[in-house]
Amino acid sequence: MKNWKRVTACLLSAGMVCVLSACGNGETSSTTAAAGTTQAATTKAAETTAAAAAQTTTAAPETTAAVEYPDYVTEPITIEMWHVNASGANADYINQAIEEFNATNTYGITVEGSYQGAYNDLLAKVTTGIAAGETPEIVILAAEGMPTMAEKNVLADMSAYVARDGFDMSNFAGGMTDISYYDGQIVAFPYARSTALFFYNKDIWDELGFEAPTSFEELLTMAKAVTEKHPDVYGFGLQFSPFYLQEPIIRSLGADGMITADGTQAAALDDGSLLKFLTDWRQGVDEGYIVPPAVTAAESTLKDMLYKGQLASAIWSCGGLANIIKYSNEAGMTLGVSYFPVYGGYGSEGGGGNLGIVGRDKTQQEIAAAWEFVKFLTSDEQAATRAANTGFLPITKSCTETEIIKKLWEEKPQYKVAYEQLQYCGNVNWSKYVNEWNTYLTQAMSYVIQDQSMTPQEAIDYLKEQAKIVFSD
Repeated sequence: MKNWKRVTACLLSAGMVCVLSACGNGETSSTTAAAGTTQAATTKAAETTAAAAAQTTTAAPETTAAVEYPDYVTEPITIEMWHVNASGANADYINQAIEEFNATNTYGITVEGSYQGAYNDLLAKVTTGIAAGETPEIVILAAEGMPTMAEKNVLADMSAYVARDGFDMSNFAGGMTDISYYDGQIVAFPYARSTALFFYNKDIWDELGFEAPTSFEELLTMAKAVTEKHPDVYGFGLQFSPFYLQEPIIRSLGADGMITADGTQAAALDDGSLLKFLTDWRQGVDEGYIVPPAVTAAESTLKDMLYKGQLASAIWSCGGLANIIKYSNEAGMTLGVSYFPVYGGYGSEGGGGNLGIVGRDKTQQEIAAAWEFVKFLTSDEQAATRAANTGFLPITKSCTETEIIKKLWEEKPQYKVAYEQLQYCGNVNWSKYVNEWNTYLTQAMSYVIQDQSMTPQEAIDYLKEQAKIVFSD
């Protein structure tokens, strides 16, 4: 298994010089050829990336007669983007962005957007489409999806385009490029990035004289007090999302995460961390102050309960902040937003979507057109607009200096919480086992919290048996 190369964003220079040979117009290419690379150029790109990582400043790309970059788009072309935005503020944004790009780009590029379901649905459809030769030019995938596609040699290496245009990778904020680099290549770009936040009914919290909790232990105490005061209100709710919502809590108890740092084994099973959390979670459910998530539509069910005054607090992605604020206001509820409380303090996980350009079976012109749209979506104006309209993080450092973000944070300080929380944010340990292990973790949590057919210890024993199979190779 190739190791996913994590390179911290603030250490990268956008002035990477890749000595690459350009692809001819209209040629169908593999992922590597699509980016205009040769084997020697790939080696050079890896060396350049490593050298850039040692720098703390951004250098302008060198230009010599020996450097050949990919061609620009030379004729009108239509490309497709697969995304995960079905409705609401997020869908409104991507539809407006596509419309604006189509109307303003000078290359004659037309982008067609297509909703494909949740991240896992989109990943499955891309995987199926590869075999059939039917894939879009641009995909939006979660953290586990990008390396999966990179290992399958599906994503185009965009190093030559980054170098050609002096695209500043170091401008991405707070480690967001953690999954941008693979085997010396640049294969993904931050887009609708998120981190989970603590949302609560501030009216109830204020009534009890509470401030936002500063630890998970404190949250449990407050949630129990809420239900004791208001028996018809659950103090807290948490849905199943092992690598996004549960992993930060597990890490605060000393585990690597749900999978070991090297990605080869299950974690949190032998050190007592997952057992401790499941025990506390189950106790809250048994005592009636934590609501177990619904079997289907868990997130929307919990949010409806919050708006109706049946739930006092929960943890969700900041990516839905605009909608949560809207519906809270409509319900006449004062919404509180704070950092994600974990054992002993704060923590969170990097999540959300990343842009990848499909290189397999695509022409150089299709890849070049996709790159223009990626640049558009990651520009300061679009990054700021997306953050203001949806709640997703401002992805670039420079976009936080725009008037859009300054005004947003002044008028709606809830939006700033997620950006400030990046200091506590960790990232999923990349592993080829993530998707399969996620299924078993979700099952085990469901057995303990939903149908209560297992005790926390029985769930740990169950997971240990499954781990022998999942991590066998």
